[in-house]
Amino acid sequence: MYHFKLARHEDPREAGKCLLRELNSWANDCIHRYQDAPPLDTPDQTIYATGWLPLLYFDPAHPGARFLHHLRDQTAKHFQESDAWRHGYWRIADVARGMQHFEIFLAQLARFDDDVATIGQLLDAAEHLGHWNEEISPWFDEDKGVFPSHTFGAEGYQKDSSPTFNTPEHFHCLGLALAAYRISKSDRYAQWAIRYGLRWADAILADSMLPVGLDASGAVYEPAIANDDRENLHRAEALLSAGAVQTLLKLWRISNEPRFRQAAEAILDALMLELLDPDAGSLAAAIRFYRRITKNARYDSLVMQEYAHLIPEGVEVIDLDVAPIFGSEVLGIGKYSDQPHWKEDGQIRQHNPILISLAAEISNSPALAAVALDFGTAYLSLAQRAFSDGREDSESARTVSAVARGHARDNGAGVVTEVLVPLMARFK
Repeated sequence: MYHFKLARHEDPREAGKCLLRELNSWANDCIHRYQDAPPLDTPDQTIYATGWLPLLYFDPAHPGARFLHHLRDQTAKHFQESDAWRHGYWRIADVARGMQHFEIFLAQLARFDDDVATIGQLLDAAEHLGHWNEEISPWFDEDKGVFPSHTFGAEGYQKDSSPTFNTPEHFHCLGLALAAYRISKSDRYAQWAIRYGLRWADAILADSMLPVGLDASGAVYEPAIANDDRENLHRAEALLSAGAVQTLLKLWRISNEPRFRQAAEAILDALMLELLDPDAGSLAAAIRFYRRITKNARYDSLVMQEYAHLIPEGVEVIDLDVAPIFGSEVLGIGKYSDQPHWKEDGQIRQHNPILISLAAEISNSPALAAVALDFGTAYLSLAQRAFSDGREDSESARTVSAVARGHARDNGAGVVTEVLVPLMARFK
């Protein structure tokens, strides 16, 4: 069991400096540990670095930028020389794992600089989405409006035994297309994403029950995920964890098509009863994104109404129990088989720093922002004491990276990405 006594900052700027120091310490440790390390064969070996990549937002001259460029080039060279990549993408890969390096690492790196190598590597992968490279077999069936498989790459695609329909994991392809559009401004990426995204939006809006997938005919409703009275929530969570809310809202912004926003709202509406679940940080992050993109307060009153049940100021110590909680995969927002066992004053935790930070934004409360940042400092400090960085396994919830940017079902929502970055920008 690890313990961290919370600071009691009143000024969010001072609280933010503490969390920023923790982040800087972790980044420097990673650079020292891995600057001379040979590349791994694992496809997601760069994802851990996106947990501290936002450090460049605060300090563009940080040596992390040089390290990240080295990591980018070293990884590409390794997979090209090992023949795992062809024409800038995997020869064959599962859609979720295959997209990670490009949709997450390269896309986020491209937000911080306009280095031609970053842009080139990302576009090399994205050009296959709409069959814009004649040397590669099509990934996407334009006639049916769906991907024929979950497993595809430069060698074409493999027929899946199950499921036979597109699942929320295919939203990662939309994420890659939107990243390519953002950095290139080429309409071909936007138009492809709008066409495929509209098929998902229509499927989501087709019924009060959310779909589990999409096929050539439209929404797919069977098989059930959990077959219980929370079935619609589980379906919404599958979409949330694949980035569907953020992707649909980005598509709404570039197209002005109302169905995209309505579909995003349908997912959020199905999840709102889970807002107080202490593992549901990704839901709070999605609401924050909704507020930022739409400039709409649709969920504000409900967030503050639910938040009124919490008293984070009463917590004195954050504890991290490394004993396992779950023996197998579990359902629910932010739930993961190896997730950390966080406690507050020795009891099961009730608060998520991301929800506290969202409440701070809605209420424009510097004091509440300081509380969220103090919680974030505790989480990141404890993670560094207890866990590995996440270089070997970006899927695990028991890594420093998972705490900083969220584990595989958190959709990039962690104490760095959704507490430090937005609150330091808001309360300067």
